[in-house]
Amino acid sequence: MTQFFGDNFMSQLKKDIKSCKKSFTIISPYITKAAVYEIIKELPKKEIKLMIVTRPPGPEYVDGSICIDALQELKNKGSIILMLRNLHAKLYVIDEKILYIGSANFTAQGLVIKGHGNVEEMIKVSISKEDLIYLNQRYINQQPHLELTDELLMTVKRGRESFKSKSLEIVTEIYKWSQKHLLPNMECFPSIFSRYQSTKRYPDNFQFELSKTKGSEIIANKLGVLFKLGGTSDMPDATLIVPFIEVEKLLKRKFMNLKSNSWMFRITFIEGKPYFRITNQRNKVEERIELRKFELEGKLKSNRIIM
Repeated sequence: MTQFFGDNFMSQLKKDIKSCKKSFTIISPYITKAAVYEIIKELPKKEIKLMIVTRPPGPEYVDGSICIDALQELKNKGSIILMLRNLHAKLYVIDEKILYIGSANFTAQGLVIKGHGNVEEMIKVSISKEDLIYLNQRYINQQPHLELTDELLMTVKRGRESFKSKSLEIVTEIYKWSQKHLLPNMECFPSIFSRYQSTKRYPDNFQFELSKTKGSEIIANKLGVLFKLGGTSDMPDATLIVPFIEVEKLLKRKFMNLKSNSWMFRITFIEGKPYFRITNQRNKVEERIELRKFELEGKLKSNRIIM
């Protein structure tokens, strides 16, 4: 009998993994570290045959769709990793008896880890001998092994560094375009507004409150943030676009362990440069994080901005 699993796919998969006795095969074009760690801790203590089929080295290794560190972790656990060009199917096979098939990649978003992720659908079916022969012939037999050589690891690392730099420029351009051309009620990334919270030392000082819901959305979808500075929410004095790679620094240090429903932080311009500032209950600065990638438009009170 066919069973459908949407957001409950991960919990059901974990149950079947724990009772796995012989083998576990994952066929997925995309693989990320969070998904690998989540699955590894569920594997039974006794040794089983672990096999991964994914795409060969290409753009996916550079843009992060396939995390090479995740593959290395799987390799360290004794996994066999095979390559299949143009792979798009997503299948999870347990003990050559149970098959999950559907849309969910072997990623944090695909598995909806920690309650955040894509809208996926998977079905669970029993495998016949004929099904198993078909799966082996189509996805496993004759497929080359992926060797994670030092040369490949270094090439991917260099590619990722270059990609991050260029992609930030592209994302910023898209943000700027959307800000000018999209309708006001069609924001494609979250925005937060603050009036001036000026001090004698820092005239361009702003305090923001981030709700747990919005913060979770930013983390799950890897969103940049538009900070509206001064003036009014509809007509701010300036806008500060901060890509996710910078926002992530703030969220990972404090927001991930947040127990309350919201959290306060500041953006302060010091000698013309923007910083995230984290303060404690006594209003003393605990940490200061310089923003290295950002786009600022408009004029602030001090009129002293170093770009």
